[in-house]
Amino acid sequence: MNSVQNNFNTSFTGRCSHIKTAQNVCHLVNVNFPHISTTRLEPLVEHVRRENVDLYQRFLDYNPAKGNFLKFNNSFEKKIIGIFIWYRNMVERLNYARSNDYFIKDLGKYFSVLSQLRCYQLGNCYETAKISEMIMKMNGYKNACVAYLKCDESPVDHVVCVFNRDGSNVDKIINNKTIIIDPWFGCADFANNMFKKYKNMLSEYFYFQPNGKFNLRNIESTQLTKEENDLLKQKYQELNFKR
Repeated sequence: MNSVQNNFNTSFTGRCSHIKTAQNVCHLVNVNFPHISTTRLEPLVEHVRRENVDLYQRFLDYNPAKGNFLKFNNSFEKKIIGIFIWYRNMVERLNYARSNDYFIKDLGKYFSVLSQLRCYQLGNCYETAKISEMIMKMNGYKNACVAYLKCDESPVDHVVCVFNRDGSNVDKIINNKTIIIDPWFGCADFANNMFKKYKNMLSEYFYFQPNGKFNLRNIESTQLTKEENDLLKQKYQELNFKR
């Protein structure tokens, strides 16, 4: 199950070359790394919770160590609690992988995220943004980086890949050269255009002030040596841009 359902009729014509490149990266990520996004599933699981409050409480009380076992009165209850267990296991798997990533640097972090997406087919915005950064750097965009969002001064729990089309380094203040790549959202465009789209379509998943101003925070960039970059280009040839 892919994390993204692209709500935009993405066109590869009539846009500047850097936007076409960014859109191509979105495509490469989502085609080569199909995965489940727990963030995308959260509204659906929350609906099931609200409709089955007693069952969800029984799930929360489940603790074999204390003698609290799950008991089902019928197959429906078993299916609903099975959904809660399945979703919890996915979230725990993703959190475990991210906790390990904290101690891994540079090339190793890319390999860790790649393994997570390929082996477990699990990932959210951070994973797709990190792979986007890797693809950009593999193909010569040394200023590509990963950034978290904020609205006014409040953090927004969403991560994107970002770069400036003139090759300058990205800082926390975006400008008309700043482009965002967001495979989780299924779109890439100039930052100001992306921020407008976020306000219209992301409120179901993330909290932010409706009239606030989006910007970047916690910018991070993975540094690769020429040898490491060549290794990625050789190992993941399907992610090289066609010349």
